[in-house]
Amino acid sequence: MVRKSFGMGSDEKMIDKPVRKKLAEKLRQFVSGGFTNYQYEDMTPRRSLDRAIWAIQQRVWTAYDDLHEHKLTGKWALNKEGKAIVSRCILFLHSNYEYEWPKHPAENALGAMLSLFSFGLIPKLFWNKKWIKSGNSKVWTKPKEHQNY
Repeated sequence: MVRKSFGMGSDEKMIDKPVRKKLAEKLRQFVSGGFTNYQYEDMTPRRSLDRAIWAIQQRVWTAYDDLHEHKLTGKWALNKEGKAIVSRCILFLHSNYEYEWPKHPAENALGAMLSLFSFGLIPKLFWNKKWIKSGNSKVWTKPKEHQNY
């Protein structure tokens, strides 16, 4: 059963397979140069109780410039590290794993506004270091060391 939320996340655990499948496909097409960052943003799912959807969209958002329309080709192409992160995200979206990282402070409306109005300084200075220590950031989508994907 797929339940929809009008928020940015939820404490409720669930796997929203249809939305994960759609995001994985759009993400694969985007990083392959299939369409622009603006088209990607317009096509990606926005509402789901599956916290992985929000987390992966936030992670991918850091990989492109949202001030200029472009494809991820040429000077905008992802580097090796960026490709590895996106590949891991796509693999996770195809998995049956729950998203287990603790809720990031920016997952709620107040946290998002603080992040926006501080131009990202509050997360950078206070939240991100503590949040990253919650698990192994090299396998970011799951905090445990034993990864099977």
